[in-house]
Amino acid sequence: MNTAESTVQTNEESLGQRLKAAREKCSWSEEEVAKRLKLRICVIQALEKNDYDIGIPNTYVQGYLKNYARLVGLSEEDIRSVLDSLKTIPPMLKPMGSGDVSIKPRLTIHPLTYLVAFVLLTVLVLIWQTQTSKSTLPLVASQKHSPANIPQPDPAFLSKQEWPIHPLQN
Repeated sequence: MNTAESTVQTNEESLGQRLKAAREKCSWSEEEVAKRLKLRICVIQALEKNDYDIGIPNTYVQGYLKNYARLVGLSEEDIRSVLDSLKTIPPMLKPMGSGDVSIKPRLTIHPLTYLVAFVLLTVLVLIWQTQTSKSTLPLVASQKHSPANIPQPDPAFLSKQEWPIHPLQN
């Protein structure tokens, strides 16, 4: 909490105190609220302490506050002044690694991806081998396609003059 703007008080009780009181009225722990909102516990704790400078853009903080208020039964009018003040506060820039909340980009490849790639590669190699082995086999002439077994046209059929005569033949 570096700036006075990051802590906002409304009326007699701060929004964080009202969120915490409403959560306790519902008999929920911080862990249960964090699980329901799909947030980290440290974010819930920061919201209840009115610490909105948690290293993430104000747009996300506004959404977290709206969802938390909706979950515990507070109306959006109850949190309107805090949301309006967050819109005017420029987002704080922090160096990476500072603060409770840090976002680490993580690029991992699922092990199943390696298995699928291996199977596909194996299938492609097998197809390639079968294609190349078929093309290198010696061609064996079978009795079915030998010149002696090719059907010949009937000479009586060819001698009929019903066929059109080629224009160049007289």
